[in-house]
Amino acid sequence: MVAMVDIDFFKRINDTYGHDVGDMAIVAVAQAIAKKFPYYGYSRTHGGEEFCVVSVNNNAPVETMNRLRQNIEALAIPLNETESIHLTVSIGITMTLANTLDEMINKSDEALYKAKQNGRNQVVLL
Repeated sequence: MVAMVDIDFFKRINDTYGHDVGDMAIVAVAQAIAKKFPYYGYSRTHGGEEFCVVSVNNNAPVETMNRLRQNIEALAIPLNETESIHLTVSIGITMTLANTLDEMINKSDEALYKAKQNGRNQVVLL
């Protein structure tokens, strides 16, 4: 499985709360991904607020990534002692083997684009 995970409306977070909060959001998502894939996955940032996740032997990719999406949605990014923000992510997945990892990333990016087009905060498998 190759998946692309993108923070929804990230520019709005930066513009509204500042880059420090945007950085905290990126770190929170990175930690959630690392927690979900501690042994059998690999992730890296892929352009700021976008992450690429590669996982092997995943027989339920949509369910796995939906749980990740829900875990991220439940996070609270603290603004101060009394306020916090919540964020969502859109996720595109491919299970189709290709000749190169770049081809699979492109396919999962296409699925991510569909998730964004369909309203965000969802998982799309292509």
